[in-house]
Amino acid sequence: ALKSVEEAVIKLEKLLQELHVSSSSSGKEHLKAACSDLEKIRKLKKEAEFLEASFRAKADSLQEVHNILHIQPYPFLQ
Repeated sequence: ALKSVEEAVIKLEKLLQELHVSSSSSGKEHLKAACSDLEKIRKLKKEAEFLEASFRAKADSLQEVHNILHIQPYPFLQ
């Protein structure tokens, strides 16, 4: 899903660049706002990627603990 977000952002950037060349001064203000929004989207995407990696690492860690407990249910008793 994050990859498709990146593809959409790239397409939007290209369209905005094309519009920037052919825009009036009032249109350029809207383009600046759109570019700002795109930058926010990029930052949110990076945060989402970080959170996804963090959750995966935690899930792997929990799975490892689960596996250890099933192999040795009570290692502290041995």
